[in-house]
Amino acid sequence: MDTKVLVFEDEVYTAKEIAIRLKNAGYTDVDIAVTKNQAFNAIEKSYPDIAILDIREPNDKEAGIKIAKYLRHKNPIPIIYFTANPDDKPVIYDTKPNAFIEKPNYKGVIHAIDLAVRNFYGDIDGGEESEEDPHYFSKDYLFILKKGLYCKVKHEDILYIESDSGCIIIHTSGGKFSYSSTIKRFMEQVKDPNFLRIHKSYLINLLHIESFNNQQVTILGKEMPMSKRGYENLLSVVRRLKAK
Repeated sequence: MDTKVLVFEDEVYTAKEIAIRLKNAGYTDVDIAVTKNQAFNAIEKSYPDIAILDIREPNDKEAGIKIAKYLRHKNPIPIIYFTANPDDKPVIYDTKPNAFIEKPNYKGVIHAIDLAVRNFYGDIDGGEESEEDPHYFSKDYLFILKKGLYCKVKHEDILYIESDSGCIIIHTSGGKFSYSSTIKRFMEQVKDPNFLRIHKSYLINLLHIESFNNQQVTILGKEMPMSKRGYENLLSVVRRLKAK
């Protein structure tokens, strides 16, 4: 569930300072690239969730722009530009990053990530999340804000979700997250056919079912109650799978 951050910055000292600030904030999976080629190699080896890109390198004044275009073409992610050159501002406005930082203010990198994630997922969702519900959803994963850190959670890692007094608790293979929402709202935001509501208080991931009967479902040893309607819906899914 680590959120991978790519830092492309040709000044090694600055790149390391940014990486230290990211790791101190909880972003432990950080790739540093000091050349455009290193950045492309890092992307191919392990695709990032967020990219912080210096616009220039010594032999290419649009190196960061090229990396950003590649990322947007392959699989769009939140992008932050990093520059000290005033001449880059027209390029920044033209290429529309999700946030940008003016050198040497790398101290603002955590705030820039927050802004970039909000802008990026606001564009995808077609609207803005409220301050009370600053979580972001895409096709295969979501970002959940926990203690000031955006944690990436893949749909496939979610075991089940339970409702608890106005909150939902997301149980995953690596831990659990809770925030103010409802199961109905979560289903509307995620739109993943592998999630099935079996009870007013439980939403399960079909990929992780261990066993079930007409009264309960078991996932990772956790027994959850199932309503009559939930049982009928689950049987309908099982029959469709059998027919394939």
